[in-house]
Amino acid sequence: AKIIYQNGFKLISKTKYKKYIAISYHNLGLIFVKNREFKQALTKYSKAEELYKSLEKNGTDSFEENIVQIHYDKASLYSYQKEFKLAKDSYIKVIKEYKKLNEKSNIYNAKIAKTQNKIAWIYITQPKFKNYVKAKEIIASSIKLAFNIKKENNIEFQEILSQSYSY
Repeated sequence: AKIIYQNGFKLISKTKYKKYIAISYHNLGLIFVKNREFKQALTKYSKAEELYKSLEKNGTDSFEENIVQIHYDKASLYSYQKEFKLAKDSYIKVIKEYKKLNEKSNIYNAKIAKTQNKIAWIYITQPKFKNYVKAKEIIASSIKLAFNIKKENNIEFQEILSQSYSY
């Protein structure tokens, strides 16, 4: 899959469609993570983020959600690398960014709840960060958000509850 995607990327990168080049960088980053090639993944994520920011600066489109998703994926990458402080701090940043996006449209509660659960997992499982009280507070907040989205998206509601209660 990586080789096929890289060949496709070579073709798209020769075009003027920078949005799709940014998407391709991001997707290549995801493929590199799957292959445990973390340095390359981080490079691709950073290139995608730079390109999205450039597009925002020079155009009328907003790519805030794409950028936040890259930040989330970087946080997950740090967690895979067992860099839990960096992962936790990055997840906290992601939550702040999703809350800012929520001011425009209250559709990010599920993403906030899932990200909170990632932080709670760090507080529960990592000896250096072990803090059950903090984890419990975060999980309670995640569950509250889950109930707020229950009517809108029952599947995400169930997924968040399942994740929250598994800790």
